[in-house]
Amino acid sequence: MYNPKYPQANGEAERAVQTIESLRIESVRRRFYYHNHSGKELPPLNKVEKATLQHGNKWVPVTLIRNTPRSYIVQTPEGQKY
Repeated sequence: MYNPKYPQANGEAERAVQTIESLRIESVRRRFYYHNHSGKELPPLNKVEKATLQHGNKWVPVTLIRNTPRSYIVQTPEGQKY
């Protein structure tokens, strides 16, 4: 038995409540962190816009062939498609 006016008397239950509260707070912090630090949606590219692709250690100009739901198909001046 424990005394409701003296919560320290039931240490195991109090510790469980403290653990749950700290997990909830950590979950909220992570949600806000990832919401604020995730990538922003960029405007779509048009076929006339210039774009570059990092190929090895250098950047090469590319031409937009077509866009897919989450990416683009581009072509280098040598004809390689990515």
